[in-house]
Parts: sequence; structure tokens; C-alpha cells
Amino acid sequence: MTAGVPRPSLSSYIAGRSGVADALFPIDMSIDPKTIPRLSFVAVRDGKFDPKLVRGRDVLIGATAVEMGDRYGTPSWGVLPGVIVQALAAETLIRGIPVRGSVAVAIVLALMLAGLIVRQRSTGRIMLISALGAAVLISVALLAQHAFQVVYPIAAALMAIGTASAACLGRDVLRRFDLQRTTDDATNLPNRRAWQYSVDDQRAIAVAIAEIGNYESLHAVLGSQAASDVVVRLAERLRLSSEDARVYRISNRQLGVSLSAEQPIEDSMSCLRAILIQPVEVAGRRVDVTTTIGVAQGARQGLDRLLADAAMAADQAQVEGTFWRLATTDLADVERSISLMGELDQAISAGEIDVYYQPKLNLKEQRITSVEALVRWKHPIRGFIGPDLFIPLAEQTDRIAPLTIYVLKRVLADLQVWRGRGHNVAAAINISAKLLSSQSFNAEIERALASFDAPTTSLIFEVTESATMSDPAAAIAALRRYRDLGVAVSLDDYGTGQSTLTYLQQLPLNELKIDRSFVQFAHQNHNDAVLVRSTIKLAHDLGLKVVAEGVEDVACREFLAASDCDLIQGYLISRPVPLGDLIGLLEAAQGGSADGADPYSNASAEVAAHHLRRQAG
Repeated sequence: MTAGVPRPSLSSYIAGRSGVADALFPIDMSIDPKTIPRLSFVAVRDGKFDPKLVRGRDVLIGATAVEMGDRYGTPSWGVLPGVIVQALAAETLIRGIPVRGSVAVAIVLALMLAGLIVRQRSTGRIMLISALGAAVLISVALLAQHAFQVVYPIAAALMAIGTASAACLGRDVLRRFDLQRTTDDATNLPNRRAWQYSVDDQRAIAVAIAEIGNYESLHAVLGSQAASDVVVRLAERLRLSSEDARVYRISNRQLGVSLSAEQPIEDSMSCLRAILIQPVEVAGRRVDVTTTIGVAQGARQGLDRLLADAAMAADQAQVEGTFWRLATTDLADVERSISLMGELDQAISAGEIDVYYQPKLNLKEQRITSVEALVRWKHPIRGFIGPDLFIPLAEQTDRIAPLTIYVLKRVLADLQVWRGRGHNVAAAINISAKLLSSQSFNAEIERALASFDAPTTSLIFEVTESATMSDPAAAIAALRRYRDLGVAVSLDDYGTGQSTLTYLQQLPLNELKIDRSFVQFAHQNHNDAVLVRSTIKLAHDLGLKVVAEGVEDVACREFLAASDCDLIQGYLISRPVPLGDLIGLLEAAQGGSADGADPYSNASAEVAAHHLRRQAG
């Protein structure tokens, strides 16, 4: 408005369009400025231009030099001189007067596209639909502007699509992260965390842990991928036998599953056993998978405790040689065991573990020629703790090596004592199965032997038959090393395992100990007698001495003597006694021999028992 009169803008004047004062219209920026002919002032002045470029056209005269400052930024074509902007505006009005469309239309279209994006679960589809949605929105806006002269603002709509895409991509990243946290990488089975997330109430449930006893062997023989395939096949069998319940991988060796509340546990275990004992086919091979099951019952919110109890029950089932076991572990017992192992370390360091000796009588020489070293622990608070309690715990918690080295050093020191008193008696030490292939343990053995003056020929290492059967190659190598050091090797508890003649021939043995379960009633039971006599003959044919354990009466001793047994051990000869009582027994036996009396009668056994009771007091 000037002087109260409405004046048309230059562009509306050229286009011949009427409008309302101060009303705005959008310039169609899809028009390419290069399509508008431009002539320089000098060319027009000198007549150096093609007249066809201006014939029948409206002509705008304006400054385009940078120095004039009449320049404006545009969204499509960068910075343009003002006269070009006016020309674009005139071209826009020549086609018609543009109008602004409602922003709500673009927003509604964007929300529809956003809803489609949100429903997607694939990152690729989210990105594809987002790109297509933005392209559709822009295309519709351009079409409306070009064909109908309606200009729709789409910035907010595009932002809505971008926001929906970003949110969905973030959701997908979080979902993938959560999936990784709740999925076992090797098998894609849900893991322990996934099971914990699934707990949503306090109902009582029963959980089962399937433990693969030979997982490490399968992994070593088959490789990582094939071992993982074995776990997947096992999970499929558990799922089938548990009414398609979800199976979780708790650890490398353990799978977990919830048992049906409607089926008795015994029936579930019977079904599981029938399925799991079948070989698993993987990588073109049929392999046996040794599996034991532990079952625990309780509330869902105590899942961690249930899984721990079930895992311990599975371990116990493996030790006991049974297929499954119901968890009955008292938490107080577990805590007591953990505390006991901590106190065992202190007892070893403080020298509080005692070593007792049980004599072995040589039947041919009628004298004690060797003893077996046995550990005893009299706790200052708990009292006497039996070796059957703390030795298995020491093996499970990797404390058996320092305990064995401690016993060896005590025995070597005691050997020097009784040898200094003229008693040429060998000492036997039990070596745990877990230590046979340990290089660090063998190095400790050699250092201990080198640090004492007692001859190594006075030592016997006793190993169990089951220990040597678990890894024959490592056992044979370790036993040969012991033999090279001058230490004799004895196979303990013979008869309770699965040794073959060929296997016994390969072992570097000096001695065979027949288990007490065969010896104790051999003089009364015909079958036991046959087994004992045949074992003695077998050992002698292989050049081995024979020790019979569990001899408790004279009739049994006489039977073994008649069967040509080399040595006997048991309460008839003596209970395990401390060093002082052992020396007293050896010297009493020497005196008895000089008098012509039998130094190893029941009376002598009672004397030894008396010495033991006095020492304990």
C-alpha cells in the first residue's frame, strides 16, 4: 500500500494477476533459472544478440553484479540476483496463483507411513520403507504443487518419518542387544539370563539340569562347532521329552529345562533316560553323550538357588554313577564345606594335618616291610574330620596337590626318623587321579624328593585303578616318570574298575592291591576266594607283588598265606597309628621275633589300637 493505494508487485504486474494487498504466494522453485534467457547490457547496447530471444516476451531489466548486493539465497538454486527471483515469481503467477495447503494433510500422510514403519521388525525393511515414505511424501507434494498449484509444507512430516525411523532403529538395536545378552552364541539357545527374565510369578516349579560329563572330550575330538551341534541335538531331545518346554544353555556342559508340574518326576526322568541314552549323530558320526540329571524344586523367584541345587545334584549323580538325582542339599552343608576348605589351607600352612601309618605285613618274611601314609585332621573347633569328607572336597576345589605335597614331605621326614632307628620300612603315599598328568605337581614331587636324604626306593606311590583308566596315556607317562625316579608304583583298589590283562601289562607297576571287598571274606566265600587266588597268580605272572587289604582275622591271614599273597594290610596287623606308635610297634615286633613269638597276633593288634587311643587322648 502506498498513499492508500494498493500497488501490484513487479511479478504480479508482469503476469497480469490480481491479488490482495500484502498477500504472499510461494515461488515455484522447480522452475530452472537457466530456462529464462539472460542478456548482458553491453550486448543489448551494441546489438550483439539474437532478436528471437526477446521477440514477444516481457523484458525485465535489473542488476546482477555481485557488487550491487541485490542477491538472495534460494532453497534449490543457491544465491540468485533479485531480478531472477522476480522472473521466477512472474513465471509462477503466469501458470496460476499458488495456494498453501494445510500442514495437517502432510502430517496425516506422514503418520500413516510412520505406523507402517513401526510395525516392521527388520532393520532393512525399516530403512527401505522410511526411504520410500519420504520419497512418496516429497513426490505427492511436488505433484500437488505442479499440477494443482497447491503448496504443502512437508518439513514437519519428513521430521515425523525420520523420528519414527530413528525410534524403530533404536528399538531394533536394543532388541538385538537384548537378544545377544539372552542367547548362547555357539548354539543360539536361550541362556541362563533368558530363564531369569522369564520368571514372572512365585509358583512352585521343578527344574532339571542335564550335565554332559564328557563335554571336554567331545570338544577335543569333534571340534568346537560339532560339540555345539551335540548340545543342540541334546536340547532338541530335552524339548521333546518335556512337552516342548523351552531349553536353556546354563553353561558349556549344562542344559536346563522346567519340568511339567502334572507329571511325576520319576516318570519324567524315565522318559528322559530312554531318549538321552541313544547316541547322537553329528558331523557324520554317532557319538555317545554321557549325561546326568539334577532336579530341584521350589518357587520361581528362587531360580538361582534352584539352578545351583540342581547343578550340584547333577554332579553328585555323576559321582555316584546314577542317571539322575533329586537335590537334597542343605545350604548349611554347602557353606560348611566352603568354610572347611578355607580352613584346610590354613591347617596345611600351620602343619596341623597329621600323618598316620598303617603297616603292611610281609607274609614270607613275617615282618612289616612297608606302611601306608594316611592323613588325619583334628580340627581345634570341629574336632576330628574324617578323610572321607575333606579329601573329596580338596579334590573338587583343587587343593589336593598342596595337601599331597605336604604329606609327601612329612613322610620323607618320618622315613629318616625310623630308618635312623634301624627300621628298613617303605612308605606308600596315595596320589589323586587329578594329579597324574599335572606337570606342575610332578615338578613339585621332584623338588621334594631332591630336598631329602631318604632314598626314593623307600617310597611307593599308590594310584587307583579308576584314575589310570580315565586317561591311560597320561597315567602311563606319569607312572614311568615316578619309576625313573626310583619310586615304586602300586595299583590301589584293584578289582573295583575295568582293567584288562593287556592294560595291566602296559602299566609300569611294582605292586597290586586287592580291594578289601574281595579280601575280607575270601576265606569264607568261595567266589571271593577264586577271585583272590586268580588275581594273585595273575600279578605274580606279571612280576608284581600283591597286597591284600582289609585283613581283620587270623583265618583270613592264613588263607592269604596259603594263596601265596605277598603282603597283607588291615586291623589284624594294626590300625593307622602316628609315627611314635609306629616306631614302638616296629621295635616291639623285633623283640617279639627274638622271643620266637608271633608279633602280629590279635594281641599285637590290640596293643597298636591301645597306642592309637592313647595318642588320640
